[in-house]
Amino acid sequence: MCHHQAVKDIAPKLKAMAISEDGLIEALYSPDYQFLWAVQWHPEFSFQSDNNSMNIFNAFIDAMKYNNL
Repeated sequence: MCHHQAVKDIAPKLKAMAISEDGLIEALYSPDYQFLWAVQWHPEFSFQSDNNSMNIFNAFIDAMKYNNL
């Protein structure tokens, strides 16, 4: 386990996009921005064996390519 904190209240401009089985918010996004994500796990630790983590990396790379960010 890497974390000892969790999101209690979400800022008005953010939305939950991943919630754990025990109800903790594990990821947030902003609908106002094309790629503003906050995740509560380490996809870089498991991207080679976890498709969800790899999808995060691929989405980020695609956003950079197509938006010149």
